[in-house]
Amino acid sequence: MREYSAQLLNLTYYPYDLMTMYGGMFLAGNLQAGYSATVLPDLETGSDYWPLMDKPMIADGRRMALRFLLSFYMNHPAVAMRRSALERAGGYGVSPDHLGDLVTLPRVMMLGKVAYDPRLSAIYRIHANRTSTTTQKALRARLAHNSYTDLVKWFNERMPGWEDLFRSELSTIPLKQLYRVLVHFVGYGAPVELTRIVWERFRQGEANKLRLYRKILTKIGLKNTLRLLLGIQRKVR
Repeated sequence: MREYSAQLLNLTYYPYDLMTMYGGMFLAGNLQAGYSATVLPDLETGSDYWPLMDKPMIADGRRMALRFLLSFYMNHPAVAMRRSALERAGGYGVSPDHLGDLVTLPRVMMLGKVAYDPRLSAIYRIHANRTSTTTQKALRARLAHNSYTDLVKWFNERMPGWEDLFRSELSTIPLKQLYRVLVHFVGYGAPVELTRIVWERFRQGEANKLRLYRKILTKIGLKNTLRLLLGIQRKVR
């Protein structure tokens, strides 16, 4: 099985035992609206062209785990996890108060290397009756808040220096993409540790502070902007 898997993934040049997870790109959408996918760039060079090379990217699992907070670039139908790594990560998150994929995948990723394959591995159909659509907004916000809170606690305990690594990852991401991240973090009540670091990236990347606040107000509204700024101020003190 090991030799077959290594041959299948074209990973014979890499120590297979060091990998905790394999994941592939997936399409999301439906026949009426069309399909789209989020594909990670090369984490080392930032290049968007590496998917054309038609081979997996081997990446530091810690970076992949932090990237997962910003974009769900892998989905369960396109993921295979090493059982021993999953057990070390505390097993699959089955609590009804959490989002299972959000709390499980990053915990496994950070334990070693991750093989990310840009080739199509699964198709995710978006429809009106899916759980993420029918679940009440307040419940979705509570589940996301609990999941992010537990992940930050996990990072604090098992990934020293994760904040600096997170800042490094954010520095490679365009501000336009980070606005969506900030809207998600604020809307779902992510821990202030996360929103503060994203906010720092905005302040560094946008020279015109008046324009920055105007954009933030447009994206998340006055109430959420005040909540964001007050939460950051309390944490700093």
